[in-house]
Amino acid sequence: MSSNESNNEDHSTLNNNDSTSTPEEINVFVTHLLEQMKNRFVGMGSSIISRMEDLDSRMKDLEKTVEGLMEASGTTRLSSTETAASAAVAAPPAAETTSRSSTQPNSVA
Repeated sequence: MSSNESNNEDHSTLNNNDSTSTPEEINVFVTHLLEQMKNRFVGMGSSIISRMEDLDSRMKDLEKTVEGLMEASGTTRLSSTETAASAAVAAPPAAETTSRSSTQPNSVA
């Protein structure tokens, strides 16, 4: 009898709600359960890493495509500081907006 068959028999013995399991049977059952959990954990970890690598590759392809489209349209890529500066110019702070509206005369109809 192979060790897998032995583990399966021990596994089924413990699943029969038999309260007279020996410590050896419990030990084999727990060892088998831990091995299954380890194998699943390794499999899930490999799957996650594979998906992350795939996502990384797809993002790099997307960046290349966007850069190619920008070059074709004559648009240049802005650095993060240029982007922040242009955003500050485009949207004045709220305090400036409220002070401008309070200084404008109200028209009465």
